[in-house]
Amino acid sequence: MNQLHKIALAIALGFALLGTGYSAAQGESTPTLAEPTQYKTLPESKLGRNEAGKGLQKGERVKGATLKTIDGEDYALASSWAERPALVVFYRGGWCPYCNGQVRELAVNYPKLKAAGVQPVLISVDAPDKAAALSRQYEIPFPVLSDPDLLAHRQFNVLLELDQNTLKKYRDYGIDLSAWSGRQHNTIAVASVFVIDQQGRVLASHATADYAERPSIEQLLTLIDTSLNQ
Repeated sequence: MNQLHKIALAIALGFALLGTGYSAAQGESTPTLAEPTQYKTLPESKLGRNEAGKGLQKGERVKGATLKTIDGEDYALASSWAERPALVVFYRGGWCPYCNGQVRELAVNYPKLKAAGVQPVLISVDAPDKAAALSRQYEIPFPVLSDPDLLAHRQFNVLLELDQNTLKKYRDYGIDLSAWSGRQHNTIAVASVFVIDQQGRVLASHATADYAERPSIEQLLTLIDTSLNQ
């Protein structure tokens, strides 16, 4: 990890600390949502690219998996694209300020996404109660799904297992990933988006190696329009 990346990570974690409920005196953390931070705008040349070998490629098919809703009920992921194409968005977790910035933007722009012809759905390793907190906070009008057992993460090839150095940095800032997911696998999603047609086929995908970088709403709408009208 170069020095610039280390500085960026420290700044990002500092923002996340504002929302972790961390008490230095007690040395404990109560998982609460991080304050949303504006993500870095994706360069146009990178839109629709999968980096670091992550993410399903255009033309591949998804079988779907049974995940959990914010109420803890079973949800067949394939139902998201049964009636119209889906925009499947993987986010790192409610502890991530850049993710929360993206999530908030997606919620606000839901009418545009719906008009573009897709059903948005959010997925993370967060447990249902953590996903529910995110859904309530940003009044998200579409499914927010919990996948702590990594079923959809594996299918979409977006697994990111964090190394011990990164985990230590997170813990130092009061971010306890196991408290968010209820699991001990120390694995999260690579921030990524997929346009899936009604047959479960990937029409377009984007997976970024930079945890602070996301496609803007305008870029997503372009990706959706291009993929649905190709």
